[in-house]
Amino acid sequence: LQRSMLATQKQIAKLEGQEAQLQKQAEDSTLSFQDQAKAQEQLQKVQEQRFKKQQSLISQEISIINQRLSIAKKNNQDTLAIQQELTAKELELINVRNESNLAETENLQISRQRNQDIWEQELDFIIDVGEKEVEIYKKIAEDESLSIEERQAALKNYEAAYANFLDTQRKQFEQEGLSEEEFLMPLVFLQ
Repeated sequence: LQRSMLATQKQIAKLEGQEAQLQKQAEDSTLSFQDQAKAQEQLQKVQEQRFKKQQSLISQEISIINQRLSIAKKNNQDTLAIQQELTAKELELINVRNESNLAETENLQISRQRNQDIWEQELDFIIDVGEKEVEIYKKIAEDESLSIEERQAALKNYEAAYANFLDTQRKQFEQEGLSEEEFLMPLVFLQ
C-alpha cells in the first residue's frame, strides 16, 4: 500500500509540472485564441486528474489513520495525537476539494473571458469593415463631380450599407444577450 501511495505521489508531482506548463500556455497572449483554448482544456484535464489522485491519496491516508485509531482505542492507548493527525488529514482533504472547486471556477472564468475577447475582436472587425464601407459610399454621395444619378445611387448604397452595418452589430449584441442600451453605446462614436 505504501508503494502504491509513493507512486501516486510521484504521479501527482508529474501532473503538477504539466499543470504549470499548460497554465503558462493558456495565459500566453502571443498564442492564438485557439491554441490558448486548447491549452486551457488540457489544463483542466490535468487538474482534474491531479485533484482526483490527491483526494484518493489523502483518503487512503485517512483510512490508515482510522485503522491506527481503532487499534489504539482497542488497546486503551492515548488517541489524542492520532485524532489530531486525523483532523489534519481531513482538513487537507477539504482544502484539496476547495482548491479543485476554485480551479474549476477559475477555468470557467478564463474561458468566458477568452470568448468575450474573441467576440470583441469579431465585433471590432465588423465595425471597421462597416465604417469603411459606409465612408466610401458617403464620399461618393458627396462627390459633386459625379452626376446626380451616380450620387443618388451612392447615397442609397450608403444608407443600405449603414443599415446593414447596424443590423450586423445588433445581431452580434443580441447573440451575447446585451441590451439595446449597450448596443447603442458604440454608435455614439460613429455619429
